[in-house]
Amino acid sequence: MNDKKERKKQREDAVIYVYQCLLLKKDIKKHLFEQIGNNIDPYLYTLTIDMMQYKDEFIEEISHNINNNWTFDRFGYIEQAILLVCHSELSFDLAKKEEVVFEAVELSKKYCDANTYKLINGILG
Repeated sequence: MNDKKERKKQREDAVIYVYQCLLLKKDIKKHLFEQIGNNIDPYLYTLTIDMMQYKDEFIEEISHNINNNWTFDRFGYIEQAILLVCHSELSFDLAKKEEVVFEAVELSKKYCDANTYKLINGILG
């Protein structure tokens, strides 16, 4: 599998794992080890475990791009997971912004309500 396809898969996996942890209030590290064992790809590790270390900071940064009538915690867990994973990917400078935003929009089209992709695009873009 080429790097771009692998990153896309790991990005989606990261969103799913972060979503599960937000929903179930589980520790991300423990959850990942339960799901895939000790052999966690470094890219996936960064998008999940490293991201959670900066979660509060990332939420604050994301909140600056949200309309004043809205707060981060009003988003559903899947939207939160997409925003956190993709924001961390941008913050850690792991991929080009266009690629990350495009994939965030695609993930929101796949997992969220019909028009959520516009909101995700606006926040990350």
